[in-house]
Amino acid sequence: MGYESTLYIGELYGPEPEYRDDPSKPHDDGSGYAYLRDSDGNPVTTNRVLRYLSSFARIEMCKLGYDSAILKLVDDSRRSMPDYEVPYIFGTDGNTRIKEDCYGSRLIPVRLEALLRAVYLDLEREHYRRLYWLKALIEGVLAHYDGNDRCDLVALHYGH
Repeated sequence: MGYESTLYIGELYGPEPEYRDDPSKPHDDGSGYAYLRDSDGNPVTTNRVLRYLSSFARIEMCKLGYDSAILKLVDDSRRSMPDYEVPYIFGTDGNTRIKEDCYGSRLIPVRLEALLRAVYLDLEREHYRRLYWLKALIEGVLAHYDGNDRCDLVALHYGH
């Protein structure tokens, strides 16, 4: 068996520039820091871009197993994803941007069509009950989108 996995499913938006924080200027509400500014007063970027996942579903997959097709898809996507692209979700406080999982790995987007193919492969190997929930969810979502509307439908993998 593998480590715990959660999949956040939704639409990926962006890209938007990522700005450097100025640790000497915290927000009054404790939600983060003001942006570092250059001599002209413009925010300083990190040379990375952010992509926000507007999540409409979260599914706890628990332990998928290191040999699962889903985790292989996530690993393959991790290797092919550009370093400058940083997907994120908001934490439950609504302010905190979560860009990494509990192990310090970036949240990796996988397209729903590819994820569904991986689910079918995993179901051929074992009849894990959570795979049926995931299969039904993805099939239901994809039934309401077609063509280009599907291009930003992804799942982000969060390991914990």
